[in-house]
Amino acid sequence: GLAEAIAYARSGDVLVVWKLDRLGRTMKGLVDLSADLDEKGIGLRSITDGIDTSGTAGRLVFNILAAMAQMERELVREQREMERELIREEREEERRRIIELHALDPDRSLFRDNDLPRSRLLGEGSPDFPEPPPPPPQR
Repeated sequence: GLAEAIAYARSGDVLVVWKLDRLGRTMKGLVDLSADLDEKGIGLRSITDGIDTSGTAGRLVFNILAAMAQMERELVREQREMERELIREEREEERRRIIELHALDPDRSLFRDNDLPRSRLLGEGSPDFPEPPPPPPQR
């Protein structure tokens, strides 16, 4: 595989790959691999990406792409954090609204508890919950 190809390559050789994403899982891994190859004097060429790091322009393009990939990761991370913060704010706003409603109407329960009359808990007397029939006469 890749380790054998790198071990076999000598200074002045060029490691040719079909596509850069086949070479490493992360852009950081690709940059590190490219730096290791550069230290050994081995170039890196991607056929479909049109990048050849054996030349100055190819190294420049590769590093620009790496910087853009890093920026994209950071933007995604920032967006996720903003979404989390928005969700936290919405939850806090909803919590405050519920507490304010409870302060305005103390009979309104924040939780389902057994302190309320059964008819209020079940909503009896409404069309959805008609009054229960009277109990049968005692003998």
